Amino acid sequence: MLTAQEAHALMPNATELMSDDPEMDCALYELDYVLWLDHTVNCLRSGDWEGIDRLNLIEELEALGRSERRAVASLLKQILIHLLLYQYWVTEQEQTRKHWAAELVNFRDQLQRYVASQTLKNYAQSELTVVYKVARLFVERKTGLDGLPLVCPYSLEQVLDEEFYGEDL
Repeated sequence: MLTAQEAHALMPNATELMSDDPEMDCALYELDYVLWLDHTVNCLRSGDWEGIDRLNLIEELEALGRSERRAVASLLKQILIHLLLYQYWVTEQEQTRKHWAAELVNFRDQLQRYVASQTLKNYAQSELTVVYKVARLFVERKTGLDGLPLVCPYSLEQVLDEEFYGEDL
């Protein structure tokens, strides 16, 4: 992390922006995001609650939560797409089945890291139906397949199960 002297060397006006004035903290946020992060972390570590740019910190924390949820939904969609391909695209199975299985391992590994958080696991469960509809539409357009299940045939447990490939349905 930068000290005030280092910040001043890189940006001569930066130390003037690091103050107890919330408007100045907002200016630092807009001017040099990384310096703002360093300053905010320093304030938190030292207990300098007055030096924290609360508005931008709240915005960043909210954005972080949205980002985590988007990652969960994206990985969930990829898993559902590959389960559908693996299970239903029979004409391509001989050539690509191993690839789809490998992709499932990769996407599941990533998703497992997120759903270690019960909140994100609950989010995955709540989004399963909506995300499945998008995955089904994608597979239909990609493959020309008709007759894929309209309702998600997989439980979240199956989606996360590294041994499940939809063959038992």
